[in-house]
Amino acid sequence: MSSLALILSTSVLSVALFCAVHPESLLYITTRHLGGSFGDGGLYVWLTSIFVRDPIEALRFETNAMYPYPLTRAWSDSFLLPGALVLLLTKLGAPFQLAYNTTLLTALGLNGGTSAL
Repeated sequence: MSSLALILSTSVLSVALFCAVHPESLLYITTRHLGGSFGDGGLYVWLTSIFVRDPIEALRFETNAMYPYPLTRAWSDSFLLPGALVLLLTKLGAPFQLAYNTTLLTALGLNGGTSAL
């Protein structure tokens, strides 16, 4: 089995396992954020929404989240790649919550798939 096939099959398996353990997540995939919108999960929802609102501003790494300290996106996870994927999905017509959750489930699957190598 090639490594790409192994990644894809394990990715699908990890997302299926997540959905089996948390079936309620599929009921609210278009209306709620997986992981919640408070605490760390809320930070990622906020960083993603900033990127979707203004991608050029987000690429400046400045969020004013920790004023007066500069370049706050450089301190931690910048969440730029997932934000770009969510932006693409929202431009294609998906609601923000569905785009965010799809990106999160894709990342979960790819993480599971590459961990199997």
